[in-house]
Amino acid sequence: GLFATNRIITGKLLHSIKTYPVQQVQVHDLAAISLEKKNPIFPEYILSGTSFNMHDLRRIYTPANVGELLFYHNKVVRLTNDPANIKELNFAWWRGVYEHPWSYLQHRVNVFGYLLSGCTAFWDDVCRPSLANINYQPGFIYDLYCRLTVNGPLKFLFHTWVYVINSLVILAVVVRLQNRLADSRSIIYVVLSGLLYVMGSFFAAPACEFRYIYWEVIASLFALSLLIKNIFMMDANES
Repeated sequence: GLFATNRIITGKLLHSIKTYPVQQVQVHDLAAISLEKKNPIFPEYILSGTSFNMHDLRRIYTPANVGELLFYHNKVVRLTNDPANIKELNFAWWRGVYEHPWSYLQHRVNVFGYLLSGCTAFWDDVCRPSLANINYQPGFIYDLYCRLTVNGPLKFLFHTWVYVINSLVILAVVVRLQNRLADSRSIIYVVLSGLLYVMGSFFAAPACEFRYIYWEVIASLFALSLLIKNIFMMDANES
């Protein structure tokens, strides 16, 4: 219902411009395959662009972030809203993945590895206001938050692997004790939803940003709270 309502309001009432955000992932994948094969496999509208050349592509490309290719002053590829260009891009992407599956998977593994490590997190941008050209005097809470998270003792909270391992441990405990836990099925469903969400990022994440695994964070912590509650209930019933 939320999805349908969003489409109706956005498309029919607001007359929004469709931006095709999936093209960011497709361009990232095609860049990796092109560099691996030493041959550009982009659609013609990208190859004919004034900003595109293989030298800059090789210099700027990183599996950690597609932003360098698309958004900064030295960008190599320009985003498009033209449906005809998007159709060309879709065809080039499908053909690239079909003809070079191992290059594609290697790139995706590299992106996913960065995502699990949490190399770029939302707090990093928040604690560097110069990135958004914001000029203000931070307060005590802001300063304390950045000191604890950027290079402080709480930095680990913004690493994806922490929540993945937490979910796997919870899953192992619940499977072992499921006959004694009242909410065992619910905990398993929540944990699996978070892990499947992260697995989906293997194919869809354009960068290693913490925001791409928010649901895994919520699911992991919610499942942990349910498990603790059930363990206390189990102990109370047994006593």
